Amino acid sequence: MELGIAIGLQKPFVLVKDREAIPATIVRDIEYYQIDDYLSARHELGGLLEKYITYIGRYQPKELPNQVSAQNAVISNWESDSVDISITIAKQLKFFGYNPIIIGKRDQKLENYLISEVKIAVPQFAETRDEIYKAIKTSRFGVFHIDKPKSPFD
Repeated sequence: MELGIAIGLQKPFVLVKDREAIPATIVRDIEYYQIDDYLSARHELGGLLEKYITYIGRYQPKELPNQVSAQNAVISNWESDSVDISITIAKQLKFFGYNPIIIGKRDQKLENYLISEVKIAVPQFAETRDEIYKAIKTSRFGVFHIDKPKSPFD
């Protein structure tokens, strides 16, 4: 859903895929970065985000909504057992001067890490559809992910 909103709003994005995830047909032709484990995310994704953020700096959309914050970037949150990946991405974004906004349910463990590890005084979460839409609309770009299937029908 989040990626669809970003595409509809013509927002640039990075798409990240868990090694066990099977991309839905609609995103199979979109370039994505595969995360196999935490260490590769920590070392390789940082360089990818740096390259991408440099590109974002040159990106001039045809029409920016008035309330866009050049400092906000949304992160589609991973499951709680992969909180380290969300933290890694948030650290990289913070390092490059962005304010990470987590798309997903407020998670106390993740919030504590964002405060202690990423040094975000008051972490922001977008939980409802309206909050998610507003966060994506007012952000400079987003980092979204392809989940592992949760059932045979996903």
